[in-house]
Amino acid sequence: MQMEDVILQVENLKACFKSPERTVKAVDGISFTVHKGERIGIVGESGSGKSITCLSILNLKKHPDEVLEGKIIFQGQDLLAMDEKELNAIRGKEIAIIFQDSKTSLNPFFKISTVMVDNIRRHQKLSRKEARAKAVELLRLVDFPDPEKRIDDYPAMLSGGMKQRVQIAMALSHDVKLLIADEATTALDATIQAQVINLLDDITRAREMALIIVTHDLGIAARLCDRVDVMYSGHIIESATTEELFSRPMHPYTKALIRNARRMDLTGKAHTTGISDCTLQSGCPFSIRCTEAGKRCKKELPGAMVMEGGHMVSCWLYDEKEE
Repeated sequence: MQMEDVILQVENLKACFKSPERTVKAVDGISFTVHKGERIGIVGESGSGKSITCLSILNLKKHPDEVLEGKIIFQGQDLLAMDEKELNAIRGKEIAIIFQDSKTSLNPFFKISTVMVDNIRRHQKLSRKEARAKAVELLRLVDFPDPEKRIDDYPAMLSGGMKQRVQIAMALSHDVKLLIADEATTALDATIQAQVINLLDDITRAREMALIIVTHDLGIAARLCDRVDVMYSGHIIESATTEELFSRPMHPYTKALIRNARRMDLTGKAHTTGISDCTLQSGCPFSIRCTEAGKRCKKELPGAMVMEGGHMVSCWLYDEKEE
């Protein structure tokens, strides 16, 4: 891909929660690039910084004490340098987000028609009648059942899968260049989950829309993504094309994730061999949980090491100076 195809460039992004007692780094200096029409997966365990990364792209803070640093360049403009008015002109119009919890993502006091019509009219000069007609058309596009009538339902009257379809329809209301799906299939049963994944696949391909999908499910990443970034403790510790990552994982954490995912597929139960619940204040954040860690791993944080084919890994095992 060419540099002129880049639509999003994240540079040294840090998201910190500061208090008088201490500073917690939820995201600690990550960088990545998204090209036009590219689908990026961000995977890792809960608490690794995946959702904070995606909320930070639109400067949506989870807490008033959260501080964002770095650069987020979208089509040549730094989103972190914008004020709220400038950001609101981009949110929903050029970058859309599907939030994690379909049960709470829609206001329970407003009908679907009210939410969708207001969303459409915020960026387009349409009458309420015209906006409603477009909303019905969008719901039909995402296979929402009986959209002419059910558009006037309240969120409580919809299933989780239907609510996710409403969110996707809203994301398609405008000429979106980048769609962010933050755990979009959480709490959905397997059948509905597959339908939502197929829908995202079809729509992003048809519209040549870039996609960032956050998930802890490696199967979803393998199904949808061109490239996968693996996050751990606020760091991107490995990044490669999907085929390369799954055929030749390099970081011990990535290997453990894939191994455990395969075991869960076979048995229906999660296994965590090689992974335990611990944290470390210095060195490689995974070293205290890693069966291959050496002394250096616990003292120094490894930088990004780019291998053949652009496969990036942050691990001292691959430091050529040590060989």
